[in-house]
Amino acid sequence: MKQIYITILVALLFGSAQAQEYYLRPKAFALKVKETLDVEVYRGNKFDSAEDQKVENARIKSANYYQGSKPESLIDSAGVVKSSLSVPYKSSGLYLTSVELFNSVEQKSRTSLNNQFSEEGFAEVADKAGMKQLFSVNNHYSLKTLTLAEKPSGNPYEAKTDSEFEIVLLQNPYKMKYGEDIIVQVLSKGEPVKKAYVSVTTKALTGSLFASSQVTDDDGKAYVKLNRAGEWLIKAINIVPAEKSADFDRWFSSYSFSFLNNNK
Repeated sequence: MKQIYITILVALLFGSAQAQEYYLRPKAFALKVKETLDVEVYRGNKFDSAEDQKVENARIKSANYYQGSKPESLIDSAGVVKSSLSVPYKSSGLYLTSVELFNSVEQKSRTSLNNQFSEEGFAEVADKAGMKQLFSVNNHYSLKTLTLAEKPSGNPYEAKTDSEFEIVLLQNPYKMKYGEDIIVQVLSKGEPVKKAYVSVTTKALTGSLFASSQVTDDDGKAYVKLNRAGEWLIKAINIVPAEKSADFDRWFSSYSFSFLNNNK
């Protein structure tokens, strides 16, 4: 039976939206061959492990890493994940770590629902929610991070995991130059998702945060200008009326990587 975590977050009339956002935080975005990379799951929107909340690995439904096209599982045969997701750097090149979390169902008041959906670019969906005062939202999560061992070679950055909702990059950010646009594509079971809400958080080398947002085009693509060196977190959201088990399905995906100015 499919495991679902039930989170009761009934917001009061003037309560905050309290959207659930998750991302993968590697201990470092670059290490050497034969070292092991530890990756952890965090919840929050600060993109800072000191301020956001570390998530227990019991929330993890599946976890894999890619160096080529074939995924390698980070969960043992007994279904156990260690305290950290440990990726062995067997050879040089790029490594993509991909995680899916178990669903969580939230109960939200009309005000909380309207606030959250409006913040996430789906005010029209909230407007069509009907006359109820309490709504259930089924959250789905897929998370990725792109790291490297010594050289930025290979193409796991564009690996498709066949997730029901995921972000893929169409270029290698570790080879790009300052001011170039990296193409982000949002997919559902391999097919483009148009009008998905895409937000970008950049943590500059100074520690300052910068944010921007846009909506995917008919090909599910968004164009993100790499205009600051630092750590980048791209998030995509799509919200639709649910066919069963809830009032709405909220699909969330995040993708983190590091960018340095390759013009230098």
